[in-house]
Amino acid sequence: MKKSFIYSSVFIFLVLIGVLFFVYSENHLQTEKKYSGNDVSFIYPNDIAVEETDEEVILSHTVPFVHQDPCDFQGDGEGLQEIRDFDVTLKVIENSFPEVIKQNEGESFELQVSPGFVDEYSLGDISGYKITKGVEGCGYFTYYIPLEESKTLIITRSFVPEFNPINTNFETYLTVFDVIIPTKEEEIFQSIVSSLKVNR
Repeated sequence: MKKSFIYSSVFIFLVLIGVLFFVYSENHLQTEKKYSGNDVSFIYPNDIAVEETDEEVILSHTVPFVHQDPCDFQGDGEGLQEIRDFDVTLKVIENSFPEVIKQNEGESFELQVSPGFVDEYSLGDISGYKITKGVEGCGYFTYYIPLEESKTLIITRSFVPEFNPINTNFETYLTVFDVIIPTKEEEIFQSIVSSLKVNR
């Protein structure tokens, strides 16, 4: 009788452990999530934060690290409390591709390929143009993706100035705990864009 009780107790204990492990795995060991909203859907890593507004979706990742702002060229700023090592914004505009280009780049802007400044871009089912704007490692890429006659996808991807070799401390920043290094940032970005679906 006593042995039967012990065996039953052990069995129940093991079942509870199994249930708890399953729940923990579902909530904490999941490596990817799916976002759907604002006319887009995509798969993204679990450690990337997603924020949405009425017009856009913002994906980001930061790590705490007090340092001087690499883009504070005058050197009189208060400094930064963290490194923002992933910063991407997606927005679907209800307007034609040419009009969106004019609105964002100016009426006089001519969309002509100029390597390093205006480049053709394609990944998976997505194709368009990538425009690079920046100075001394500070700036951003803007991807313009025509979807249909009156709809355009804009992806903005910020530089991470801390990791630019022009910065004397860039090797230090690359060793900060939990930081997303440039090659990994590129990998994550391509993975997200590859999974991107737009409601047309």
